[in-house]
Amino acid sequence: MSGASMLRNAVKRITHKERAQPSNRKHLGLLEKHSDYVERATNFKNKQKYLKALRRKAAERNEDEFYFRMHNSKVQKGKHVDNRKNHLDKGTVDAMKTQDLAYIIHKKQVDSKKAERLRESVQLIGEVKPKKHTVFVDDAEELEAFDAAKHFDTAPELVERSYNRLRTKQLEQIVESNVRVVPEEEQLVVGKKRKITPELRELKQRSKRAKKLEEAYFELSQQRNVATSKGAKKKLVLKKDVGGKETEVVVFKWRTERAK
Repeated sequence: MSGASMLRNAVKRITHKERAQPSNRKHLGLLEKHSDYVERATNFKNKQKYLKALRRKAAERNEDEFYFRMHNSKVQKGKHVDNRKNHLDKGTVDAMKTQDLAYIIHKKQVDSKKAERLRESVQLIGEVKPKKHTVFVDDAEELEAFDAAKHFDTAPELVERSYNRLRTKQLEQIVESNVRVVPEEEQLVVGKKRKITPELRELKQRSKRAKKLEEAYFELSQQRNVATSKGAKKKLVLKKDVGGKETEVVVFKWRTERAK
């Protein structure tokens, strides 16, 4: 870099500012700046592009096209008006959907809480809850030499049991008296043959209804977001596994916009 260019950058330059509206034209408002012109020009071009697309649709439309909706609507002053007498306005429909959404949330919470209480009171058939027993030792050597069967005073085959863990003396008494011990596998088979209680049946019904209400809430909230949200959005069809079957779910994705 030469010395002349460095000297030119060191000298303070004049800051050019946009002038304000002259005093004799203040009644016309603020003077338009370049950023205002760019915004106005962009808006004008978008409107012209939209009108051009509408003219093309009107020119290429099918004259024999017919919809049954044409019987229930007409055009007044360039706007479509519904002829039905019991037609509800948009504000009323939005209010009804909001009430429906609140009702679905309320019923879903009721069913979920009731199912949770039933799940706590009813022992589910075939459900095995993992349990653990923590034993503390003093050092690493004791940990390596730790014998669970010796610590719990039972047979090695019964160490993994969290219930009905017989001690060594009890096992010796059973052997002496020739009493048959029912294996754990047979105990599970006997438990599975029990009849379904009314509480368990109600638990299944409420869990199933809570799942359906959750799907209805998702669908209704999505309709509300589409109707009330602004901005460009894109419709996506995603595949979701519901009950072992692959179903298609329609979702909408909005374009991210920078907050001002």
